[in-house]
Amino acid sequence: DASFPRSYVQYMYGSGGNITNSNLSYLGYNAIYKRGVGFYNCADRTIENNTLVDVYGGIYIWRSDNFIIQNNTVNGSRYGVYEYDSENIQILNNRLNSNKYGAFLHGGSRNRVDSNVMNAGIWGLTFAYGEHDSFANNNTLSSMVMTAIRFYHGSNNTLDNNTVVSCKHGYGLDRESYNNTIRNGSVHDSMDYDYFFWHPPNANRADDNHFVNTNFSAPRRICFGGDASMPCRFNYTDLLSEDLWMTTSITSASYI
Repeated sequence: DASFPRSYVQYMYGSGGNITNSNLSYLGYNAIYKRGVGFYNCADRTIENNTLVDVYGGIYIWRSDNFIIQNNTVNGSRYGVYEYDSENIQILNNRLNSNKYGAFLHGGSRNRVDSNVMNAGIWGLTFAYGEHDSFANNNTLSSMVMTAIRFYHGSNNTLDNNTVVSCKHGYGLDRESYNNTIRNGSVHDSMDYDYFFWHPPNANRADDNHFVNTNFSAPRRICFGGDASMPCRFNYTDLLSEDLWMTTSITSASYI
């Protein structure tokens, strides 16, 4: 029962210090500021070499800056790591397995997600609700029930050399997700589509995204959702300086 009160760790307004080499399992529940291991309005912290199992909210960073979150294991939680309206959060070399969301970046900027492993969750890495100018490099995501790497109102982010294996969808771009750059990396053995562009009727477009040296090749499938009034425009070229755009309409087919 997610509403059943459990112990939690919460630092606010500059309180607390670093958290290292600790077992922080079976914490948190569905109540604000009591969701697991959290920081609100703090700065300059390190969370390192910890184990979290069945922590309702996982590690969550709320309106805080300059965190290093590295070498942690977070399993069986709602979030592995959750960032909200924060800057310079470095999520490095963590194992985020069997969580509903592996790493969820929400409305912040200049954050970095590098060299993490996310396996057997629902959603992998999400850039959402205004997350911008952030980076994700050298991550491995596998066996996600839904989408491995998702943009939902996330723009101007750069991803390089990420590997996606055996997920329902490799990349998903949805609603006001534009000017993102996806370089290198690969998507293999998707259950459904490797790349999923979704344009709901009456919504802003997921548009003008760049793909550089990715594996757009048969039998890879690219799905375009929405309707024919919302065409998808994306750039697939090895040179970002070249203005070579593909514009698609799903009048005749919803995927290629």
